Amino acid sequence: MNQDDYRKIANKLHCSSDIPKVAAELGIDEELALIIFTQQVTRDATKRFYVVKNQISKISQAYERGTGLVELANKFGFPPVLLGYLLFLYRQVPRKEFWKYVRAPESIRDARTRKEIASAVEADLIYSPKGEEVQRERGQKGERKLFDWLDRRKYSYMTEKDIKGMKEYTKTPDILFMKQETVNGLKVTWIESKANFGDIVEMKKNLSKQLIPYVKLFGKGIVVYWFGYVTDVELPEGITVVDANFFTEAGHSAPVGIGAEACSDDAQKAPVQVRAPPPRREEPHRPHAAVPSCVGGRISGQDGPRPRPRSVQDRGSQSHDRRREHESRRPEDSRDRRREPEHRRHEDGRDKKREPVDKKQDDENSKKSRKSLFGLLE
Repeated sequence: MNQDDYRKIANKLHCSSDIPKVAAELGIDEELALIIFTQQVTRDATKRFYVVKNQISKISQAYERGTGLVELANKFGFPPVLLGYLLFLYRQVPRKEFWKYVRAPESIRDARTRKEIASAVEADLIYSPKGEEVQRERGQKGERKLFDWLDRRKYSYMTEKDIKGMKEYTKTPDILFMKQETVNGLKVTWIESKANFGDIVEMKKNLSKQLIPYVKLFGKGIVVYWFGYVTDVELPEGITVVDANFFTEAGHSAPVGIGAEACSDDAQKAPVQVRAPPPRREEPHRPHAAVPSCVGGRISGQDGPRPRPRSVQDRGSQSHDRRREHESRRPEDSRDRRREPEHRRHEDGRDKKREPVDKKQDDENSKKSRKSLFGLLE
C-alpha cells in the first residue's frame, strides 16, 4: 500500500460506525480500518485540543441548557471522553476524580452526570478504558508473536523489560540480541514491534524518536508493523521495515529498507558490541595544520605554524606599551587638559569658565518662537 491508498481509506472513515462499512467496501480487515481510524482521531485531537479548549465556556453553557455530552462531541468533532475531560475540568471537577468517573460511571451520585459520562465512555472507541485496553492488548499480542517466533528458533535476546534494568542503555528496543543475528537472511542486532499501521506520519515519528537512535547505539535492525506499512517512505541506512508476513512459518514478504545485509543461514555470526557509545575523544593539537584566517572579510587558508596564543599577561603588557607610546606622541598641553570638558581654553593656554547665559534674553527669544509657531498652526 502507498500513501495515496492509505489516504483513500482514511478519508472514508468519518466516525466509528463507518469502520465495518469501509472494511467491507474496500476488502480490508476490520481491525486495520479501526487502527487507521484511531490514528486519524488521535492526530486530529492533538492538533485541535487547544482550539476546543478555548471554546469550553460556550460548550459549558450548551451543556447547562441540556445538550448531551455525546451530542456536543459530534458537533465539535472531538472524542467524547476528551471533551468531557475539558468540560468537567472547567466545571471545577479535579482531574483524578474525572478519570475515576470514567473508569466507574456507576459510582457517580448525580444522575445526569452519571448518564452523560456513561454515554461518552460507550461512544468513545479510543479514549475510553475499553479502547485503551484494546490498544494495549494489540501491542502485547504483537510482542508475544515475535517472542514465540524467536524462541522456536533458539535465538538469544533481551526484551525491553530486561534492558530497562540496565543503566547503560538509554534506549530500549523490544528485542536486543546478545550478538549480531541473521533473521530471515538479514543481519541485525535489534527488532522493534509496532502493533499499528506504518503510514508516513507514523514512520517519521518512530524514526526520529526510536529507530535512528537504535541504529546509532546498536547497529542495524528491523521494525515490524504488524498491520502493514506504506512503501513510499525513504528510510535511513540500517533500518529494514517488514510486516506480519515476514514472521510466518511458510515464508516472508520482501523487506523494505537500506543497509540490512542479507546472508545465508550458515554464514558466520559476528559478535557485536551491545553497549552505550564510548565517550567522545578530543582531537590532538596539530601545530602545523592549516588554520582559517579572516582576510579582507573573507575566510582563507593560512599555511605555516599556528601562532602561539597570547596569555592574559602578554595582552596586558602590550596594551600598556601601546598606551605609553600614544602618550609620548601627544603634545604636552593636550595631555594636561584632556579631562577638562567644562572649561574653554584661550590661545595663550589659560583656562576660562563659560560666561553665564542671560536668562531674560533667552525667555524673550522663547516667547517669540512660540508665537511664530502658533501663528503657523492657526
